[in-house]
Amino acid sequence: MKLPIIAAAAALAAASGFAACTEHRTVTLLFGPTDTTLTVGFTCKDDSGALLLARTLGPSGYTFQLVLETVDLGKTLPGCRGEELLASCGKHGCKRIGRFCATVTVPTMDSVAILAALHAQLGHPTLIADAPSDPVIVRAVATQQSCDALMPADGTYPKLDPDLAVGCAYSCPVVLDDLRGTLGMALDTLDDQCEAEVQSCAGLGS
Repeated sequence: MKLPIIAAAAALAAASGFAACTEHRTVTLLFGPTDTTLTVGFTCKDDSGALLLARTLGPSGYTFQLVLETVDLGKTLPGCRGEELLASCGKHGCKRIGRFCATVTVPTMDSVAILAALHAQLGHPTLIADAPSDPVIVRAVATQQSCDALMPADGTYPKLDPDLAVGCAYSCPVVLDDLRGTLGMALDTLDDQCEAEVQSCAGLGS
């Protein structure tokens, strides 16, 4: 089944064709619990209390690369918790099957400004053209790695460097053929001092 995933200011679009009729579905990808709330995964602090995103400060503001990608979980359907995903990927392997990378600049570290910049600057990229039958997660990573390094000309998807990640969130595992409505992303953490959780999130997948 053809099922492209399109990130359009945090939107996923799905279309499937059958003979003379075509079904079009759009699923909104949220960067938090609601469309106006940013997940803590992009406002994490290190052990000293400094925001991870503050490491990206430059002349024009805070500039980082935002990577959106899908990760194929294989034949298993684990739960949403980070330790469940890590255990499943460690046992069965998880493969990156689609990636988009863009440079984003935000003027302040205010969560509203970050969310507005993500919506305004992402555009409408296609992440994958064909939906796998296996469960997947959709992940968003804010990183100091360059898009050139993460999107090489040979078409591969190199592993992200967890040490250069400054924000991360992921969806619950879903089968894209069954996807409806919205798909939220979050980080499995109990507070905003979550550098280790960001690194684990960014490092998921083989």
